[in-house]
Amino acid sequence: MLAKPIGTVAALMTAYAMMCTGSAHAEILITTAAISQGELVIVGRVRRPREPGVEIKISPSKTVKVESTSTGGFRWIGPDFPSTCIVKITSGPDTRDVVIQNCGLPGPPGPAGPAGPPGPAGPIGPKGS
Repeated sequence: MLAKPIGTVAALMTAYAMMCTGSAHAEILITTAAISQGELVIVGRVRRPREPGVEIKISPSKTVKVESTSTGGFRWIGPDFPSTCIVKITSGPDTRDVVIQNCGLPGPPGPAGPAGPPGPAGPIGPKGS
């Protein structure tokens, strides 16, 4: 008779320990991370609503900050694109790298194309001395 309550308590303590030591990824849930209609769209939810804000590092030189709603939701849409197709999302101590859908890494440069036709002649310059 006593085994059932002890088993329940043990299960609850195990679940609590897993939540406390779990990955930071569980704190940031991403529902959309894609390039759509010429814009980068990132939509998600953080476990800690409104505090702290959400920071999205798109490239070494571009980081945007957005505030989450009272339910933890956040959204960012903009014309900036990551060169690696990965963005880093941070909220307080939690961080997550996210791969962007519909993104492709640039390929190697192609061969030089053929020379174009000569352009029109320019105006005659001033007479030299």
